[in-house]
Formats: sequence, C-alpha cells, structure tokens
Amino acid sequence: MPELESSEPQASRAVKALVALQLLAVLAGALSFLFLSPSAARAQPGSLPLVEAIVWLLALGTGLWSANALLQGRIGVVELIYIDAAVLATACAALSLVDEHRVFKPLPMLLALAWTSRAWALGRLSKGSALLLFLALACSLVGDVFLMLPGAYFLPGLLSFLLAHLAYLMLFRRGQAWFPSRPALALPLLLGAVVYVGLWRHGLPQALRGPVAGYVLVITCMAAQALGRAVTRRTPGPLLVGLGAVFFMLSDSLLAVHRFAMPLPLAPLWVLSSYFIAQWLIVRGWLREPD
Repeated sequence: MPELESSEPQASRAVKALVALQLLAVLAGALSFLFLSPSAARAQPGSLPLVEAIVWLLALGTGLWSANALLQGRIGVVELIYIDAAVLATACAALSLVDEHRVFKPLPMLLALAWTSRAWALGRLSKGSALLLFLALACSLVGDVFLMLPGAYFLPGLLSFLLAHLAYLMLFRRGQAWFPSRPALALPLLLGAVVYVGLWRHGLPQALRGPVAGYVLVITCMAAQALGRAVTRRTPGPLLVGLGAVFFMLSDSLLAVHRFAMPLPLAPLWVLSSYFIAQWLIVRGWLREPD
C-alpha cells in the first residue's frame, strides 16, 4: 500500500538553515535573559525587572512563533526578517535602549518596501496598487524616522503618517465603492471622535488641535474603507487588511493618549507592537488579494 503524501509543505534546506539560526538566536536571548538580565537590573537602581521580564518573554515567544511559522510555510523569509526587526525595535524602545532602537526601527518598513517591490517585479501587483502601497510604506518610514529623532519633529512625523494614511485610503478604494458598509464607517468615526474629545479634555495643545483633528479624520476614513472592503468581500486578503487598519487606529490612539492625556505603562511596547502588526497585516493581506 503506497504511503500517503504529507499535506505539510516541505521546507527547503535554506529555510531550515534560517530556522536553525533563528532558534539559536532565541536560545542566546533566553540565556541572556536568565543570566545577564538580573545582574543588569541589580546594577541599575530603580529599574523594573518585571517590565524587563515581560519584554524579554514576549520577544522570545515571538521569535519561536515566527520560526515555526516559516518552517510550516505560513510566512515567508522576508516576513520572518520583518518580524525579527520589529521585535528588536519594539524591545529596544521598551527597555530604553535608544541607540539600538534607532538602528532597528527603520528596518521593518525597508523590508516591507522590498517585499512590495519583489511582488511588483513578479507581476503580482498592478502599477497603481504597487505605487500606492509603496508610497504608504515610504511615508511611514519617513514618519518613523521623524518620531524617533530628538527634538521638535512630532508635526513632520504627523504629516508623514497623514500622507501614508491617504495613500492607504486611495489604495483600499481601488475596485471598491467609497465606504460600502455604513456600520464599518460609523464605528471608526465614533471611536475617532471619542479619542479626540478625550485628548481635547485632557489639554491637547491649541496649536495641535487642528492638525490632530485632520489626522483623526483621515485615519478613521482609512480604517472605515478597509473595513468596508473586508465586509463586502469577506475573503482572507481584505479581512487581513481590515484587521491591520484596526491595529493602526489602536496604535495611533495609544500614542496620542500617552503623549497628550496620561502616561501608559509600557507604552512603547503596546504602541510599536500594534503598529508593526498593522503594517504587516496590511501588506500581507493586500499582496494576497491585490485588486
């Protein structure tokens, strides 16, 4: 009787080697956490070992998940490297490793741009889709750089992400009516209004009230268009894009609340992790079902 063929995808040698390197990196990180982190915490009075432990465990757990996902064929090599770079950028920000954070933070968007360029070169994207997605990611990259620099770069960063959301809005409009689902439009607008009113009541600077209001309106429209597309099509690609838009709203809302209303515990961890998840879901979903 012939053997039944396995339904699991067979990983190539290169993929297996990359997974092995990933697992070695996770093991090295675990050893560093067990033997180096406690001594570092004792050497710095006032540090929070619990916070450090949470960041380390989340980073190591994500590293294990991504290695397993690559081995099973659920993500690609570029996605694995994207996830690793996002984890390192987020962990360094949460642990106040400023110089390291500045090195790693631009890498995820650079990888997303490379991912998009490869898809275009392979003919998986139309020219219009590729240009809009490329523009959204490039503006996000510029915004990332502005927001991580010291000094008064918040407004240029806000403008960069505003342009990114406009590019995403136009991208999600392709092949789709404007705001095809009323509930999908009403919910983001309501949440955006609640966040904005909360920021106003907690002392949003007068000079920023207009720019922040415009930004909130654009991101809520972007999320509404993505969710409307997901509701009408109900296929995996648009659903991933819609979920990514929700994570983008969450990330920006957390950042605004932390900056203008009240400090949030572990704010860099929640803001950056939701941001990088958002970008990954949007790119992954769009490349799965472009137009």
